[in-house]
Amino acid sequence: MGNEHPAGSRPVLDATADSNRRVAINALVGLCKASDAEARRKLVDLIYGDDPVSRRAAVWAMGKLGDPEFAQILAPLQNDRGENMRKMAAQSLALLR
Repeated sequence: MGNEHPAGSRPVLDATADSNRRVAINALVGLCKASDAEARRKLVDLIYGDDPVSRRAAVWAMGKLGDPEFAQILAPLQNDRGENMRKMAAQSLALLR
């Protein structure tokens, strides 16, 4: 699907900007499962953002998606300064194996 959005995904796409982090992350997960490249980029961008809770949520989502390509992004996070991030990265990497 590339940069196109799946038919009927407009409400899900809107949910990616929801102020509730869980709603936004789950919307990104759904779109990623539908092979939406933009959603995948947004998920990766969250990893490098300033909000530690959003960063951990994105790491969790990558584990749930189970895509081995995320391993190269998650591996360095096992050495993150934050203990919670290190734990979440290790859990998500374990799901990719």
